[in-house]
Amino acid sequence: MTQPRVAVAAPNIASVEAATTVAALGGGAVDAAIAALLVAMVNEPGVVSIDAGAFVTVWPSGAADAVTIDGCVAMPGLGRSPDAGRPDVREVETTYGGGVTMTVGLGSAATPGALAALDLAHARFGALPWAEVVAPAEAVARSGLPSFPNQDSP
Repeated sequence: MTQPRVAVAAPNIASVEAATTVAALGGGAVDAAIAALLVAMVNEPGVVSIDAGAFVTVWPSGAADAVTIDGCVAMPGLGRSPDAGRPDVREVETTYGGGVTMTVGLGSAATPGALAALDLAHARFGALPWAEVVAPAEAVARSGLPSFPNQDSP
């Protein structure tokens, strides 16, 4: 079996390995991208969160236009009652990352949409069974990441 040639941009080696493994199993670009993203969600939750929103854009081969799947977060109960008003939110400034302003309060809670968007992208454009696409993330979640030396250390 000939190993497919793929290009992968990912935040860590585990995500790259997930994408190349899925591609070697016969997965397409969407399968490989989802596998890499799921691993990043498992091992970098402060940066790539599994309980986040996501927009997934796919340009199917031969299609005139790209397709974007909206997996943005949704505020539960918003719009349920016309006289309920705006949910409680306030801004808090932190020194994190050089200064970040965050919105907090009941109105800042949202229903994640990333996994639903990935599932829909897979259903529409994936080639492998979902279990094979998710398997690398499951393995990382069960065993953890290998320890890598800090490259900035002497």
